[in-house]
Amino acid sequence: FPEQQFMFVDGDCGDLPNVASFTFRDQEKAFLLGYLAAQTSETGKIGVVGGMDIPSINMFVAGYEAGAAYAGNGTTVERKYVGAWNDTSTGKELALALYDSGCDIVYQAAGGSGLGVFAAAAEKDLLAIGSDTNQCLIDPDHVFASGIRTLNYIIRDGILSGKAGTLEPGSHSVGLAENGVTYTCEGSNVAVPQEVIDAVDAQGGITGSGRVYGKTAPALEFVTEEYYRSMWGQWNAPEIVDSLVASKERTEDGLLADRVQLYGMEPFALDHLTVLEGDLNKLREDGGRYVAAVY
Repeated sequence: FPEQQFMFVDGDCGDLPNVASFTFRDQEKAFLLGYLAAQTSETGKIGVVGGMDIPSINMFVAGYEAGAAYAGNGTTVERKYVGAWNDTSTGKELALALYDSGCDIVYQAAGGSGLGVFAAAAEKDLLAIGSDTNQCLIDPDHVFASGIRTLNYIIRDGILSGKAGTLEPGSHSVGLAENGVTYTCEGSNVAVPQEVIDAVDAQGGITGSGRVYGKTAPALEFVTEEYYRSMWGQWNAPEIVDSLVASKERTEDGLLADRVQLYGMEPFALDHLTVLEGDLNKLREDGGRYVAAVY
C-alpha cells in the first residue's frame, strides 16, 4: 500500500517513504526515576533489574544510574539482569538478593519478569518502581512510582499530523521534550514528600525548567546480519525484519550499515562507549557490532 501512511511505534522501519517510526528516549524518564529513588532511599543503596544485558535495556539502566548520581547524596546503584522477559521467578530471586544486599528500592526494567520484582518488594515490605505504564496500580503499597511511555500523545499527534498532511516519514525519537516519556506516582499509597516531587520535576523540564537529560548523538554503526536479525527479531515479525535488512546498505564484507542514536546522560557527558562499554566490548569480540563514526 504505497499510498497509505503508516505509524510504527516503538521500533524503526528505516527509510521507508510512507512509514513514520517512533522510538522512545527511555533513558530520560529513567534519569528522573533514579533521581527520585536516590532522594527517597533511606539506606543510600538502590537497585535495578533489567530483562537482558542489551543496549535497549541499558538505556534504562544508564539513565537510572545517572539520575541517582546527580542527586549528589552518595546513593549507589546495583544492577542485575534476568536474561528473559517472562521469568518472574528469577526476577523475584534477583530482587530479593538486591533487597538483602541493602537496597530499599528496586526499579524493574524487565518486562513480564519485572512482576517478580513487585512480589519481592511485597515480601520484604520495601519499595519498587515500575516501567512504561502506571504499574503503581499493581501493588499500591509497594510500587511508589512508575516510568511512563505516553503512547496516547504520540499516537494522537501522529494521527492529527497524518490528517493534516504533515506526518513526516522516517525515524523519530521522542522523550521528555516531546511528551513521549514521563513518570508518575499516581495510584500509589506510598507518600512521597511534595518537595521531592518538585525537585524531580525540575530536573526533567516537566515544570518548564527546560533541562532535559538524556543527550543523544546520531552515529553510523556496522552490524552482521545475524546480530541485526537477533536484535530486531525480538520485537518485530520476520517479514518486517526482512524489510529492514533489505533497506540497509552493505559493506564489501557483508556488514549492514545502520544509522542509530547513541545515548548519554547530561551533565556527565557520558558517551555511548562509556554507557555501554561492556556490550560493545562483547560485540567486538564476536564480530557482531561496532560503532564506526559519530556524525
